[in-house]
Amino acid sequence: MPKSTNPVKVIREKCLDCCCGSMKQVELCPCESNCPLWPFRFGKNPFRKKPKRTEEQMARLTAAKRKKSGAINEAETNETGGAR
Repeated sequence: MPKSTNPVKVIREKCLDCCCGSMKQVELCPCESNCPLWPFRFGKNPFRKKPKRTEEQMARLTAAKRKKSGAINEAETNETGGAR
């Protein structure tokens, strides 16, 4: 039974199964012309386009990443008892 319910991730698991669990063999897979799953073997959909975001959305994402990064760094400082 697949570990994931995401169809692209299930394809990745199938490719790993086909290659006896070897990630390197999945990368080197010679079945490009014979296997319809080949483009999806890395667990990503190569045909999906990245979403276009507005400047406002990008600013919010950047602020959220900075806040999260700051919170992580602050927690590490508190755990170690000082700055790194």
